[in-house]
Amino acid sequence: MDKLAGRPGFSVSGSGDFRVGEHVRQLLNLAGALVRSASGVGAVSGVVVEDVTAGVGFSAGGGLPFGVDLGALSDRECLGWAQDLERLAKIGQAMAVQVVAELVQRTEAGRYAVTGVRGPVDLLVQSLQVSAAEAHRRVRLAEAVLPVRDPLCGVLSPARQHVLGEVFFRGEVSQEQALLVSGFVDEAARLAANGRIDQDCFVDVETTLVEAGQGEDPDCLRRIGNRIMSHLDPDGQKPSHADLVAKQG
Repeated sequence: MDKLAGRPGFSVSGSGDFRVGEHVRQLLNLAGALVRSASGVGAVSGVVVEDVTAGVGFSAGGGLPFGVDLGALSDRECLGWAQDLERLAKIGQAMAVQVVAELVQRTEAGRYAVTGVRGPVDLLVQSLQVSAAEAHRRVRLAEAVLPVRDPLCGVLSPARQHVLGEVFFRGEVSQEQALLVSGFVDEAARLAANGRIDQDCFVDVETTLVEAGQGEDPDCLRRIGNRIMSHLDPDGQKPSHADLVAKQG
């Protein structure tokens, strides 16, 4: 099986703008700005805070989680705070998928065999305390948006869905949105492989879905994807000629 090239330092665009270290810095800066703004220290939502550790108390003092009084925010500030937190969560999800890719590679290389795990999913369940379903989702997304390295020659192949990967690793779509887009793109790829749509149509579908993922909620995104697929493939999962030949043995 090809190895996922999800090692620290991977950059989707090649520019290095979204290295893991940069993501960590973004997470810390945004977290510091959020707490400082809600605590009345003087920073506002979205402002980069260089020293994010000094003076930021993550405690439940006074009965307030993290010591933050959200009730002191205006309606606009409260909404902005929620939006920034959501962006924070998306960046964290992207980083989690990247590290899952690295863990998959190391598990398949036998580097965690001493722990008795049976595979990457088992490792994630035991070490991260996530469900098997969630572990499968992260592995599936990593396989779609990260490049793969051939285990024999070491050649790095582009990510299967690099367009989606670029926006996902910029924190512009959530894991849920990315999984929806990835599923529909896989369906479109199947149609292209079976000759039902041409390559230009496939690229248009992928671009449309990725753009929709950046601006629509998951429920709306699912409706858009279903509408596109029903238009491209009104007969549904009708077997292709290759499928029929395979079934004949």
